[in-house]
Order: sequence, then C-alpha cells, then structure tokens
Amino acid sequence: MYFCILFINKKKEKSMKITKQLILLVLFVSVATIMKAQYDIKIDIKNYKEDTLLLGYYYLGDTYAIDTSVSQKGHFEFKKKDKKLEDGIYFFTNNKGRLCEFVLSSGRDLSFSTNDEDWANNMKVKGNKEEDVYFKYIQASNAYTKQFKQLSKDKNTLTKEEYNKRLVDIRAGADSVKNSFIKDHPEEKKTKILKCSKPIDIPEFPTKYKQDGSVDSLKMQMDRFVYYKQHYFDN
Repeated sequence: MYFCILFINKKKEKSMKITKQLILLVLFVSVATIMKAQYDIKIDIKNYKEDTLLLGYYYLGDTYAIDTSVSQKGHFEFKKKDKKLEDGIYFFTNNKGRLCEFVLSSGRDLSFSTNDEDWANNMKVKGNKEEDVYFKYIQASNAYTKQFKQLSKDKNTLTKEEYNKRLVDIRAGADSVKNSFIKDHPEEKKTKILKCSKPIDIPEFPTKYKQDGSVDSLKMQMDRFVYYKQHYFDN
C-alpha cells in the first residue's frame, strides 16, 4: 500500500513538473512574439542625398504615412513592435513626393537596395523571393512605359500609321509581360492585384440586322455591354 502511494505521488510530481515546463515554454514563446517586431523593412539607397523616408499605404484613393525613418547615409529601417501591416500595396516616399511601390503578401522582414537615380529599376530584394520576382516584373514593365513616353514625344514626327503601329506593339509587349507573370505565379496576391487591373476581353459578336436589313449597331453595343457587365468580376 505504501509503495502504491509513493508511486502515485512520484507520478504526480513528474506530471506537475512537465506541466510547469510547458507553461514556461508557452510564456517564453509569448514574450518572444511580443518582443519581436511586427515588421522590419530595411531600405538602402545609394547616393541618396536626403535624410528622410516615409512608409505609406493607399486607402480610398488617398495616401497615408504610417512610419518615418531618418538616416544620414542612405540606410533606412522601418521597424515596430506594436503595429501590424496587413497584406496589400505599400510605398516608401520622400518629402518631395517621389515614391516606389511594393506589395506585402508574405513575410514582414524585407531588405531593399537600390540607387537614387532610379529606385524601381535598380531595386534588388534580399530574403524574399516573391518580392524579388515582382520587382523584376516591374522593371520589365517599366521598359515599355519608357517606350510609350518616348513615343508620345515623337508623335508629331510620325505618320498616323507609324504611331498606331508602334503603340500597338508597345501595348502588346506590356500585356505579354503582365500575362506571363500572372501565368507563372497564379497563387500570389500580387497576381490577384494585377488581374484586377486587367481589362475584360470582349469577344466579337455576330452582326445584328434590323428588319429593313441595315446593321443594328445599337443592339450590337448592347450585347457587348451585357457581356462586360456579366464578366466584370471575372478577374
């Protein structure tokens, strides 16, 4: 009888010891989580002459600053323990309104490096493959934006046919870059954002005629409108 009681007591002591260890482990993890920064975004800008950067986001068509970083050597860090950043589009900007966008979808510890000459096109990302891939897409897309700006400057020196042809080629190239990114990264939130900006492809409808044999352009426009309305949320 004495042996049984002793065995049970030892078993209880062992169980209580394990329970205390588990409680301590939970407390340690909780404290570590609280102490860890909710986000830590580092940005290095080579040859940057100013000393301030703002971290911001978009809401209902307006821009809002949520954090500020000050540096004398082009190294900036946005880091907070008491504020969580949700997935979405963010940007860093200076006091003159120059900005560079990025998309948060996985991870909150990011490290960007670029050159002051052109933030987006010189951007490199460390520690986050998704962000790095996204900036490569942005850089490829920006190449077509530059072509479009140059085409706009050259418009008066080109014939209408030359201008339209080059415009179609530029748009086709930009669409190809976007569609390739969407195809190669279907599950990323960045892809969902890009798909939202993608226009609805309206197919060609058969020609409609009135009773007198003339083309019923109003009916054809209505068919296109109904299709657009039905497929508005496809992307």
